[in-house]
Amino acid sequence: MARFEALAPHVLPSLRAMHSLEALWVKSALLDQKTFTHLKALSSLTSLAWEADWGGVWFAPRAVTHTRGFARLRQLSISIEHGSGPLLLLRCIDSLFLRDVNIYLEYLYMEPGTAGHCLQMLFREAEKFHSPERITVVLGEAQERRINISDATPAAFVHQLNGDVQCILLQPILSITTLRVLEVGINVVFEVAPESLLELADKLPHLESLRLTPSLRGGFAFARDKDPEARFHIPDLATLALFSQRCTNLVKLSLAVQGLLFTDAHRWAAEMVHSRSARIRTLKLWTTAPAGDTPDEDFVQFFVDSFPALEELCVVLPFRPADPLSREPIAREKACSRWECVARGVTLSKSTGMGEDCAMGSVEWRVV
Repeated sequence: MARFEALAPHVLPSLRAMHSLEALWVKSALLDQKTFTHLKALSSLTSLAWEADWGGVWFAPRAVTHTRGFARLRQLSISIEHGSGPLLLLRCIDSLFLRDVNIYLEYLYMEPGTAGHCLQMLFREAEKFHSPERITVVLGEAQERRINISDATPAAFVHQLNGDVQCILLQPILSITTLRVLEVGINVVFEVAPESLLELADKLPHLESLRLTPSLRGGFAFARDKDPEARFHIPDLATLALFSQRCTNLVKLSLAVQGLLFTDAHRWAAEMVHSRSARIRTLKLWTTAPAGDTPDEDFVQFFVDSFPALEELCVVLPFRPADPLSREPIAREKACSRWECVARGVTLSKSTGMGEDCAMGSVEWRVV
């Protein structure tokens, strides 16, 4: 494996002299045409990581769409700045072996609406790969630090895309039936419609890990919080459980849901007749306050029965910098208190082995 950090332009010719590279990791924003052409032709290259500390890799290839290569590539990791050339690099990959695609997306300070266009381009290119098993799209480490909320400082606001736009964005992914891991951990909380979530379970039956929320906690609000007339159509907890049961291999899930057990009790009862317990061990919910007319004990029983293998539970509630005249901090404090009671109840039930299929053990939990 060759490893270059802070790669200077004068080193590129030396890299081009390597003809039997199997793995290459480069920390640089520069990828020139000659080096790219050399790497593309290597039959030995199976792993390529070309990442930048800040912003995307600068890449402006000539006639890139007419030549394809990287015939043996299995793993790819690259930094992409919104709208920049590295998106075209994905079109050059003609590998039957590509399994792992990791994209560092650097669009944090662009207009929120442009995020959808960039993601759509990414997913359309990924759709053309033969049989990828892992696709992750995350912010670079420096970008993540800027949106993360510490105890002292509220951070940048997480963007919200229109719910219908989000469903369109995910459509190309549905054709990649070999996927085991799909993680989109950027500064967008996806509000996926219940029917779209269940369709995802049917089309991607091998999923082991799904994330459609930021990797780190950032200030966010649901669409209805910003616009009371906006459509609020995200899964309730019952739909979440059904999704988990249909994806029989799923062990990690991070998703936006409503703090409701179910919106249609009859449908839930009918679906549960033929269901089986989910295998999820890690569950991260970006959610609302628990429904006021449902006792905490009912939520506890739901989690114990629906997720008997649960080991980690994280609940993230909407957070915005406090307005002195707003009642939001008080309502949020009450919501946190209720979710903490639920989480403690789940932990107690697990520790005593309560529940029909519940395995004994502890549950690590946090409410933020």
